[in-house]
Amino acid sequence: MKFRIFFLLITFFTVSFARNVSTQEMISQMIVVGFSGAKPGDKWVEQVKRDIRGKKIGGIYIAKENVKNFGQVKRVVKYLQDASKKPLLVLSRPSNYREFTTENSSFNLNSIKNVNKIFYQNLRRAGINMLFWPNADIYSNPSHSDQEDIIVTYLMYEIKVLRDEDIVPVIGHFPGKVAKQNSWEFSQLKPYFELIKHNKIDAIALDSSINRKLDSSNIATFSSRIVRNVLREKLKFRGLIFSGDLKSSKIYKRYEFRDIVIKAVNAGVDILFFSSYFANSTNVPREARAIIIDAINSGKIKKEQIRKSYEKIIKFKKRLKR
Repeated sequence: MKFRIFFLLITFFTVSFARNVSTQEMISQMIVVGFSGAKPGDKWVEQVKRDIRGKKIGGIYIAKENVKNFGQVKRVVKYLQDASKKPLLVLSRPSNYREFTTENSSFNLNSIKNVNKIFYQNLRRAGINMLFWPNADIYSNPSHSDQEDIIVTYLMYEIKVLRDEDIVPVIGHFPGKVAKQNSWEFSQLKPYFELIKHNKIDAIALDSSINRKLDSSNIATFSSRIVRNVLREKLKFRGLIFSGDLKSSKIYKRYEFRDIVIKAVNAGVDILFFSSYFANSTNVPREARAIIIDAINSGKIKKEQIRKSYEKIIKFKKRLKR
């Protein structure tokens, strides 16, 4: 009973606080961006720090180009975290680190326990609090594509190891790759269904390809049918939803930047993920924010959608450890 009252109070204050936050700040919390540089003093590290202080972004992505060793990553992450009043989402991928190999990315319990655990400990000490990993996509592991139960078992174990190290896994890449469009079946969603059912997923990243059986017109990141109808309504997922990389060539070369931002928000995406800092002739945070504000003013985006995403993000950040 006490926990229920506490939860209701937290929800009430989160919602009340959101009512007094500017639209620009709410939008900024939805933006995660990558950048160049590997140490304090580097030009774009300093630019990102200014953006953080100015409440223009809600998270950062540590890419391969930002990584020399764990100690160096720790210094730059701490430098940027210290510039923010709210905890930053600090994301990365295992493949950005030379310590991560194809051997310890396989479905092997001993590898997860003995190798991945140490790797995750080093990542957490370096300040990484979220990881684009593991993939619940059956076809990312073709040798196990007919063994969904085995995949679920390994995924649950991997997620437990990550959570034990205070790293939040961002499960990819929903709804999964399509080996053959006409052969795709809903059974391929079983790993996601089981993980959501057992409360093992806090965040999901969307795929950047078209699944014609779910939505013949839009990639998953732009699909309200996939995000709202399948992921939210049918699978009952209540966590954070990340876009695919909105600066990937698969997306960025096919769509205008304005359309990319509006389509992702209207699909129901909570976090707009950009692996690099620049869009067109200006920077991503400024351009994305301006596009969303203009779309709200013109009625192309509902402000309530922004508020809902913001409230989910702030509630999630209250659980994060810096």
